Amino acid sequence: MNWYQDVSVPKTTFSMIQSAIEQTPLSAGLNWFRAFYCQVGTQQVFEALMNNEPWPQGESALKGSPLAAG
Repeated sequence: MNWYQDVSVPKTTFSMIQSAIEQTPLSAGLNWFRAFYCQVGTQQVFEALMNNEPWPQGESALKGSPLAAG
């Protein structure tokens, strides 16, 4: 049984996340971002963090990307 499928991430997904980062006010010093997407069957999981805190703009970018179309 094949439990995974190789899927390439659409290039527009990266540009949407980059745009969200550019529009987000940054604190002084170092800032870091994490974006996570997973799909198992029909269930999708979206997570975006900025400095280890929920980042709503990033989550919106993921949900608006071609990834969300499944």
